[in-house]
Amino acid sequence: MSMAITGICIMLGVLLGETIRRRRSRRALAQARMGQAVLIPIGAKRPNVSGRWSPGRVRADAEEFRWEPRWPWTRLREIPADLRFVRVREQKGGRELLWLPAGVSVIECESSDGPVWLWAMDTQLEHVVAMVTSADR
Repeated sequence: MSMAITGICIMLGVLLGETIRRRRSRRALAQARMGQAVLIPIGAKRPNVSGRWSPGRVRADAEEFRWEPRWPWTRLREIPADLRFVRVREQKGGRELLWLPAGVSVIECESSDGPVWLWAMDTQLEHVVAMVTSADR
């Protein structure tokens, strides 16, 4: 009986957290489209350098696409400035499904230092891709 209650509580917590995260994501996108200063959560990974994703963010109103780490102790401190958009893909494999938040897609980019992968929420994906493609022009 207590296992069933625990399972129900966990599921309700996951659903509530997902609902709050999606609502915040939609609100941030709406503010970014209106030209307000918004920090969009974006994770980054350099597959040739490190196997781990680093959480970060990008200012939506900035002139250039500049990723900054979320915390000072984040493994990946910076990404190359000369990103070129390659493609968008869904999460693949068990490792990405385990380490990436639900409802994100991976943006694959190339740079002079090698490949760079970014993750962004599906609700903000078009805006982030537009920011990356405008940066490589």
